[in-house]
Parts: sequence; C-alpha cells; structure tokens
Amino acid sequence: LDERNYVVELPAGIECVGDVDALIERVFPAETLDDPTSWAMSGIVAPLNTSKDEINRKIVAKLPGEPKEYYAINTPSPNTVDPFDYTSMESMAEYMAQIDENGLPMNLLTLKVGQKVMFTRNVAKRFGLCNGTPAIVRELRDDVITVQRISNDGKLGELVDVLRCRVERKVDLRMKKYFSFSRIQFPLAPAFAMTVHKAQGQTFEDLDGYRVVLQNAAWTM
Repeated sequence: LDERNYVVELPAGIECVGDVDALIERVFPAETLDDPTSWAMSGIVAPLNTSKDEINRKIVAKLPGEPKEYYAINTPSPNTVDPFDYTSMESMAEYMAQIDENGLPMNLLTLKVGQKVMFTRNVAKRFGLCNGTPAIVRELRDDVITVQRISNDGKLGELVDVLRCRVERKVDLRMKKYFSFSRIQFPLAPAFAMTVHKAQGQTFEDLDGYRVVLQNAAWTM
C-alpha cells in the first residue's frame, strides 16, 4: 500500500521471499557458491549497513575454508594527541578501531578465498580498478591479497595483487569528526550484499537472467 492506502502493483519479474535466509538462497544458492561465474553479476541491496553486514556474514560462512582477518593500522595525527600522554594514546587507539564510516577502509576486514568483494577506493583507473569495482578473492597472504576482477559483462578478468593503502581522516566539525588520524588497510570490502549508496550505477543479473540497473539517483529509505 502507498501513503494513500492504494494498492501498488509490482512489475513483472519481482519475487517476494519470506526472510533473509530465503533471499540469500534465492540469489546465491549454496550449490553455486563454488562457481563465481554463476553469480558474478548478482547482488543483494540492503537499506542499512547493519543489514548488509549480516547478509555478507551469512553468505561467507557458507564458503569452505577458514577466514583470514586483517586489522588496520591506525595512527593519530600529531596535532590530535600529545605523544607523551600514553593514557590518551591508548584510549585514542581503542576509539579509532571502532570507527567504520564512509571514506574509510574497514578497521577489521575478514575475508575468505572465493568470496565477492569490491574496491572501496580508486586504485588504478586505467586498469578499471575503481571505487565500486567487484572482484573475487583468489589468494590471501599477510601483506598481499590477490583478486580476480569482474568485468562489466560479468566475465572474470585478470588477477590483481592488492596492497594496503593509507587513508587520511580529516577533522570535519560539521560531520562531528573532532580529530584526525590515518588508517592503513586493504581497500576492499565484502560485496555479496551492499548498501543502496554503494550499489548506485551497478548492474545486477540473477540466475534466471533478470537484470536490474541501479542508476545514480537520490534514494530515500
């Protein structure tokens, strides 16, 4: 129903499911998770970061193998904390580790080989490695993550070694960012599910060939 209690007719091809687990099984069936070519163009769009994170955790848990954790290196700016005030530095480190916001890589990145990820920063535009580019994790090492890029037509492309990058968080009083620090982390994020904001401009295709193009537009949730 809309705000005037009128019945809204859904377009043909839209399917309703009962819960999140049913949605995951519909888009990423368990028997196809070992074949990225079958779901390379698929994705689940969630309204909130918490929903997106829950869905990604559920799907990754179904993949074989053990996850590997990568913790970011957070360093406060010299003008933010007195280097001789060790109590302040310890509390600052704990607080920085809790910050996960747009524009910053994840403080804790947990990945498995075979999962879908996306780049969170422009790494190499001439090679198509831009913010939002999807890829498949192929190898996890301590200082290098090897991924296979997913092209715009859903085909799997070349292998790419990804290194950690440094991102600066600046003071922004309007956004209530009262101190600055740098974070060194891999510019990747899980991408079986993503928020509406991250999904803008992407094309998805499900197992039956239905295609949904999310244009760059204003969304209200």
